[in-house]
Amino acid sequence: MSKRVVAIIEDDPSLQTSLARLLRAHGYACETCDSAEKFLDGFTTSQANCELIDINLGSGLSGIELCKRHFMGTPVTL
Repeated sequence: MSKRVVAIIEDDPSLQTSLARLLRAHGYACETCDSAEKFLDGFTTSQANCELIDINLGSGLSGIELCKRHFMGTPVTL
């Protein structure tokens, strides 16, 4: 069975790190990004099975805007 991958898009470094550590401890692989723009630019080949997206991503696009622009058919939690 292939490893389950979660993409974490979170601008708070400590929360991003905590979420990734928790998920990795439960057997998930994690891809992390601190902005919607970076996710759209660099994670277009993401193999995520699920995306955890912060609604209020500092400056730039919000988590909701990210979902509108780039929904890959994977479950999304806002």
